[in-house]
Amino acid sequence: MSSRITSGALFAGLVGIVLATVATAGEVKPERIAGELTKIDGKALTITVKAENETKSTVITCTDATKLARDGAKEPVTLEDFKVGQQVRAYYNKADNTALAVMIANPGATPPKGDDRKITGVNGTLTKIDGKTLTIAAAGKEAKEVVVTCNDATRITRQSEKPGTPGTQLKLEDLKTGQFVRVYYSAIDNVAIGVIVLLKLPENKTAK
Repeated sequence: MSSRITSGALFAGLVGIVLATVATAGEVKPERIAGELTKIDGKALTITVKAENETKSTVITCTDATKLARDGAKEPVTLEDFKVGQQVRAYYNKADNTALAVMIANPGATPPKGDDRKITGVNGTLTKIDGKTLTIAAAGKEAKEVVVTCNDATRITRQSEKPGTPGTQLKLEDLKTGQFVRVYYSAIDNVAIGVIVLLKLPENKTAK
């Protein structure tokens, strides 16, 4: 794991990478979990979420591709930095419980219920670009416009023509009106986490 490390920048940056990667590969949106790290067995991490009436533990497995970070830190993080008792937040593939990204929270931090950024997604046509602000005409039965704002942490990619492979990284200036896009964003402040330029709109026409 020591050869695959990532800067402990904002976790939103990691989220953008994860969402953009799975979206360009045609996979579903990953599962989120936040809780206490109660067991470490090699590359397997047990995260326990304690609620009022229920305690649930989930085991996720890290790989060489897992993104690791510490909240607010700039130095690299390795699996050896994780300790039992820490509060952590993770994204993982529900199909096999493979960890996509794991972050160590600040000491004393209270794990949020669900995800405090309330990430949601939309598929549609990019109809307007005003600086860093994007307007998307959402696809589907209920026509609506979604306006999101990009920032330096927003991950922008083009969907790969080869299924199962990562897309090409783009810049904001590569976006053009009329493109089909999938956008993941925070429902709290409408900040874009990941933008994927699609080859075509998916048949279900909804972001997953």
